[in-house]
Amino acid sequence: GMNLVGRFGKGESVWLGFFLYDVLNKFAGVADQQVDAETAKKYRAAAVTLKANLEKHGWDNGHYARAYADDGQKVDFNDAIVQSWAVLSGAASDDHAVAAVASAVHDLYDPDAKTILLFDKVLDKESWGGSLAAYPNGLRENNAQYTHGSSWLPRAVAKLGDGDWAMKLLPAMLPTQPASDPRYGAEPNVVAADIYGGSKKGEGGWTWYSGGPGWIYRTGIELILGLQFKDANKLFIDPCIPKSWPSFEVAHQQGASRYTIEVKNPEGISKGVKQIRVDGVLIDAAAGVQLVDDGKDHRIEVVMGQVAGTKPFSLAPALAVLAAKNPAAGAAQRPG
Repeated sequence: GMNLVGRFGKGESVWLGFFLYDVLNKFAGVADQQVDAETAKKYRAAAVTLKANLEKHGWDNGHYARAYADDGQKVDFNDAIVQSWAVLSGAASDDHAVAAVASAVHDLYDPDAKTILLFDKVLDKESWGGSLAAYPNGLRENNAQYTHGSSWLPRAVAKLGDGDWAMKLLPAMLPTQPASDPRYGAEPNVVAADIYGGSKKGEGGWTWYSGGPGWIYRTGIELILGLQFKDANKLFIDPCIPKSWPSFEVAHQQGASRYTIEVKNPEGISKGVKQIRVDGVLIDAAAGVQLVDDGKDHRIEVVMGQVAGTKPFSLAPALAVLAAKNPAAGAAQRPG
């Protein structure tokens, strides 16, 4: 949408820098698999340089800037994609990762409409705005929830380890929650690409169009319920849930076998696995569960608990600091 940021070949996107960092590291892994040490070394070296430049030039005023335009102007508004990918890529420092995501939650989550704005600025006549700035205030990406971009934020929050906020943000992406709002007006069974802001606040648009549903589903399965399949037969379990959840159960079909996965949370925490038993046998949780297709029913029992050497994570302290600095600003501070 901001197609004029680099029309003369000099502008650069900060969020694409984080995305490229992730891609470089993943393709270095592919090069390792292909026994191509030279390419793996080249990609990892490029990633190290990129990470340093992102931290040096991208961080500003409590969050990461969105981009730099051709003339060197910093495109510095709070954008859900760049703050989320700072965490998802693993490129941000620990302090900046927490601060970036907290700033996005504070500035972009609107509990009234239960939406996550893509960014906190109304684009109008910016020279770098491009086609996005042609939309009126509150339509599509321009001061509205653009679901595919906004959906990275609950994923980033879950990766950091705050299950309470992850489950507050994820429903904002689902059609069932806004469909209960008379302003919504779209189908209750399909993700809307947009939920508008401005004078059309809360109204759904461009249904059957978003690229977000697959990632929304994966966030719920992989990061909140914590079921991550590293390959077809190996399951790792590491939930990030609200502290108020006492337990949950998932059924998984592995060929002709059925696995019932029961997760218990006796300590009332968001993240941490103390033990896993498969058919009553204690296994190494860090090694994952080896799944078999033997036509039998199997039971996986997971007990959550605080793991030695770790401490609970919460966005609350960072959000409290932001609220104290500017209590009148931020979508998260509006009643709702």
